Amino acid sequence: MSRRSSSSSSSSVVHIHHNDNNSSIEEKDDDGDDVDAANHEHRIVTNLMNAFRGVDTASADALNEKLPLPVFSIQESDVHYPKFLQRDCISSSVSSSSVMTNKDDDDDDSSNGVVVEKNKIQMEDEWNSPSMFHKELCDRIRQAKERVIIATLYIGSGTASNATKEREFLDVLEDASKRGISLNILMDAARGLRPIRIDGSDEKATSSCAESVYKRITRNTIQNSRRDTSIYLFNAIYPILSLVLPSPLDEVAGVFHMKVYIIDDCLILSGANLSEEYFTDRQDRFMTFVNGAGGLVDFYADLVKLFCKRSNQFSLYGQEKLIEPEVSLNEFVKSINNLFLKQTENHVKDVVAYVVPTIQLPNHMITNCRLRFQNCSEAQNNALSAAMIEKGGATSIRMATAYCNPTESYKSILRWVGAAGNLYILTAGGLSHGFAPKKGRDNGKGRAWIPDAFSNICYELNSSIKSGGMLYWERKDWTFHSKGLWFSAPCNDQKKDCISQCLYGTIIGSSNFNQRSENFDVESNTGIFFKPDVDASLSQLRSASSRDWNHLLRFSHEGQGSDSIRSRSILKYALPILKKFM
Repeated sequence: MSRRSSSSSSSSVVHIHHNDNNSSIEEKDDDGDDVDAANHEHRIVTNLMNAFRGVDTASADALNEKLPLPVFSIQESDVHYPKFLQRDCISSSVSSSSVMTNKDDDDDDSSNGVVVEKNKIQMEDEWNSPSMFHKELCDRIRQAKERVIIATLYIGSGTASNATKEREFLDVLEDASKRGISLNILMDAARGLRPIRIDGSDEKATSSCAESVYKRITRNTIQNSRRDTSIYLFNAIYPILSLVLPSPLDEVAGVFHMKVYIIDDCLILSGANLSEEYFTDRQDRFMTFVNGAGGLVDFYADLVKLFCKRSNQFSLYGQEKLIEPEVSLNEFVKSINNLFLKQTENHVKDVVAYVVPTIQLPNHMITNCRLRFQNCSEAQNNALSAAMIEKGGATSIRMATAYCNPTESYKSILRWVGAAGNLYILTAGGLSHGFAPKKGRDNGKGRAWIPDAFSNICYELNSSIKSGGMLYWERKDWTFHSKGLWFSAPCNDQKKDCISQCLYGTIIGSSNFNQRSENFDVESNTGIFFKPDVDASLSQLRSASSRDWNHLLRFSHEGQGSDSIRSRSILKYALPILKKFM
């Protein structure tokens, strides 16, 4: 799928051309001549997006040629922000009256300094917060009229005594099902079937999140003929391994890790799963696209539908608990290729950004039938490389990952970036690491070494970063799960902060940019590249994207990591092998 859009300004027009199914962005001035090389921002955004899409990766071997990823042109109205956040999302240099999208939303607050300051504090506390993520999901599902499509690693079962937000989320799903809303849920097979103990019951009583969620959303709706409620479980590992490896060890070999949430014509992209901690105290990131987002929402709906066809349908009724997939693996990969390479043309006025979706499949799934476009890892690596070879100064790069463990090829690019330009890598500190020992039944038994292993990887990586460095996110009683990439101009005064006027683009999605993301898991990232001739101070999307990063800095500190793991002889020798699955 490829979108063609045109949007003019006083100085230049960015065109998306179609040439033998190879879409590319070419810069022209109003007279059709090439834009002068001095127009640095236009050139770098063009090069970044074309590299991310794979426009210039044509191969002499037609059989191995990879075609460009689809691109969607979006307007400012295609992205939604909570009302109380909209005012301060714009640069302070712009008057609130010129940027407000809701005229009746506290019109007199701008004259009241106390209220404005209170709103700013509220915004900082709530921006991308787990509670806001939970509210956004629940509110939209309550208002759903036609469809709810969920693709995630897992959904919390709601069986724990303190899982109040999990149960609220399941309540709104159940209500949607009762109202006859089409409800399709896609989860990872291994995680979805992992046994979980039910609080307050017999010590041996167990369930699974697939079973718990299925019972909730089908309760009292079995006779509803309008009901289209299904749970699908996607198996991301070799079939033989799912039979041999016990739970939860089978999840080490690979999982379905996408996070895509669709309600009618709304799409929420995130890195967060749907359980209590992601609704309360696990920091992640999300972005809400509305009004169909120029076809992006339906594209992701079609993508999830293809995964459902390759999944086992889960049921507690009838003779089979797991219904076999509709299509073979090769048919599935071919259908993925057809979706990503489908050609369409659309015209969008007032374009503010270009959005490029990507996908990553486990290596074993594409041995016989390969992808004919760049996957997530190839797209991000090519974009990073393009950023570093730009004339007139290297691009400044910021990366967030919950689990910092880049592949050797990605590590080489990061070292190059760290030597040539500004590079900041934000990851979980020991206090807020997702695998740090927690209070509870297992008290973190058997996993206390994992944060130390990641710290050792960061220690080695930090030594090669000449400009920038490692940042660690730590907040008491919270864990860190955010991920993303930010490309910006190397503004001298910005240091760690990301200034919206300097931002070229960002990547949001499920990938942690590490070895297991590239080799074992199913991922989906989305690149967002900002149209250069749009006034950055007037763009909520650009301002919000930079705020995503800056908000994370509130609980971050600089550090070098630790190589203490080398004093633990067994782990010292096992780490090279373990890294492949981290």
